[in-house]
Amino acid sequence: MHVTMKQIAQELGVSRIAVSHVINGREDQLSKATCEKIRKALDKHDYQPNALVRGLQSKKTGVIGVIVPSVRVSFFPDILNALEKLASAQGYQCLLSQSHSDHDKLIKSVDTFRQHRVDGMIICPDDAKKNQAYYKQMLKRKLPFVFLDCGFEGIDTPLVSNDNEACGYLATMHLLELGHTNIGCVRGAPNGLILEQRYEGYCKAINKVLGQVDQSYVTKRIDWRTSVDNLVDELLDKKPDMTALVCFTDQDALRAMHVASLHGLNVPDDLSVTGCANLDFGNLVSPSITTIDQKPQIIAEEAWRLLLEKIKDPSCTTKRVRVSPELIVRQSTAAIHL
Repeated sequence: MHVTMKQIAQELGVSRIAVSHVINGREDQLSKATCEKIRKALDKHDYQPNALVRGLQSKKTGVIGVIVPSVRVSFFPDILNALEKLASAQGYQCLLSQSHSDHDKLIKSVDTFRQHRVDGMIICPDDAKKNQAYYKQMLKRKLPFVFLDCGFEGIDTPLVSNDNEACGYLATMHLLELGHTNIGCVRGAPNGLILEQRYEGYCKAINKVLGQVDQSYVTKRIDWRTSVDNLVDELLDKKPDMTALVCFTDQDALRAMHVASLHGLNVPDDLSVTGCANLDFGNLVSPSITTIDQKPQIIAEEAWRLLLEKIKDPSCTTKRVRVSPELIVRQSTAAIHL
């Protein structure tokens, strides 16, 4: 049973204010004997202050809400790990929710965090525009929040994102520089803004070097349930002259390498493959995956910095930060064999 500060004060025959002084580190206002007596009682009852009450009194809870699509997707585990360490160093705790790219679940998570009086939120919004009106209402309520990885025009809130177009551009230019010209691409699902931006980078590189994208080398998901294995299988059957493939996640790259092996192709001798995210497994498989490092540590640091700025000064200038990715060359890509 939870023991209150009032009950401890009554048990010891001291004032509630005296107990409060010890709990809040203001012991210089009491005698050493009284402080020792109160500390022993607090230990005996394993007293824990009511965080909600303290938050209502101070208007700060020391809690941050973080919403991501899934801890199983891409680089989010690295970002969450970094955010938790940054928050802890500043005396904050993080509450986590996964939206699973569901509009309604994301809004429910935001509402739950608001009910818990979080001091601010870091939100990775879904790509669709359905929730824009809701975010505008959040701005009117003056609750500090930062968008992570994806934002919207017309919503004046801080944003930290990866340069997703550069991700696609760097991977494709790497293959072009290796002499490949028949370069395939596994494109994202409709309304998938982040993967579409990476596809734009692919097109930018192809247009720069070859003049025009040959759409017959591009395969596209119908939705998120579409099997990458089937798409790559069909593309390899349709385009036997394809010598390289750009994938916009490391998971897709790994699946593509598996399908290539089923076709009797060797990676990278017959088919070079690139991924994106620089996930841990990419350096453990054979051949290791050439990928794009999205710099999750830097993204987390920038998101945390911008959120703290908004918490301390809600009227501060809104900033948007785009983090530049880096090409990581490994064993899954090689120069074309003439």
